[in-house]
Amino acid sequence: MKDKLAALKQFRHDRNEYLNGDEEEYGYMDEFFEQVEEIRQGIEKITYNVEQANKTQIIILTDPRMEKEAEGRLIDLTSEIKRFANRIKARLKVMEQDIQQQETMDGLSADVRIKKSQCTALSKNYIDVMSEYNMQQIEYKEKCKARLETQLKITQQKVSEEDIDEMLESGGPAPRIFTSGLMIDSAEAKRTLSLIESRHKEIMKLEKNLSDLAELFQDMGQLISVQGEMIDRIEYNVAQTTDYVERAKEDTKKATKYQSKARRKKVIIIVCIIILALVIAGVFGGIFGSRGV
Repeated sequence: MKDKLAALKQFRHDRNEYLNGDEEEYGYMDEFFEQVEEIRQGIEKITYNVEQANKTQIIILTDPRMEKEAEGRLIDLTSEIKRFANRIKARLKVMEQDIQQQETMDGLSADVRIKKSQCTALSKNYIDVMSEYNMQQIEYKEKCKARLETQLKITQQKVSEEDIDEMLESGGPAPRIFTSGLMIDSAEAKRTLSLIESRHKEIMKLEKNLSDLAELFQDMGQLISVQGEMIDRIEYNVAQTTDYVERAKEDTKKATKYQSKARRKKVIIIVCIIILALVIAGVFGGIFGSRGV
């Protein structure tokens, strides 16, 4: 949340800086800021879908009555997350290339700095939300594996976690090696077999999804590497600015305190001078008064 607020503040700051400049000189930046806003909204959409996917996965694991409906919903969410993720990844790479090309021609001008800061903020938010989604998928996969292991044990099959991993790595259509000895005459046995096969298919989908995410992160590797130093520098500058502001506050408090003390001293000195003047006036008044007598 802090990263999103920081990115939004940076967007507003850069746009205000642009609006306060020469409109004829920076008029072409309108298109860039429109792109930034579109990408930002796309990242927000991914964030929302990731949150919904997490809620849907919880339903699948905890509510058998809603499981089928939730699985369909999860498929739609996963597809939409991939679609938005690939689109934003492509747009960020194009934006980075355009900025590098402009920097080669114009150097590190004001508009190039603005574009770089915006591209960096967007890339960081994108990487953060996709990393969160990746971790979420890994956790869900482990929970599905644990559930599959439990269901296999119900059938009195001796199954270890290594056996399940081997089964998943084989990529077979269904875990027949574990259900071949299961009598499926009864309705309960058929239901158990159906659940086992369903869990297996779900885990295979997760394996494919995680593989796609790994490929996505690999494609983003160069962009992350290029912008990593800039992100660190921005965070360092923010920290330095925060420290400076805190020191400035302390200095202001001290200055106010010293100013108050100085003011009090000044008043005391003035009062002393007035009293001294009155005493001197009284003394001289007495002397001249006695002479007159």
